[in-house]
Amino acid sequence: MMPERAEIDIVVGRTVNRLRRERGMTVTRLAERAGVSAGMISRIENGQVSPSLGTLDAIAEAMSVPVMALLARRSGKADVYHLKAGGGIPSRRITPNHAHEYLLLGKHSG
Repeated sequence: MMPERAEIDIVVGRTVNRLRRERGMTVTRLAERAGVSAGMISRIENGQVSPSLGTLDAIAEAMSVPVMALLARRSGKADVYHLKAGGGIPSRRITPNHAHEYLLLGKHSG
């Protein structure tokens, strides 16, 4: 069962708000850096809109975080991983009905 759209919007909004505050940014400053209106940032943070991937990417870039950091739920595990070339990327379930973890491996060409 996939999370409801409203739940996803709330998670994204709370994450944007938390990351913005951690960086000491105002709504206005984040909006300027991301190229969107302050009202849009406010609506995103309050879970009132479903931002496009392009908007999320602009917000993530404005805060110097990967776009996936905006989609991650807070948990005891890291949601963003930094790996050296040739390493694997741990991938965990994204919905309550999936109970598997995977290790995504990439080919190292070097």
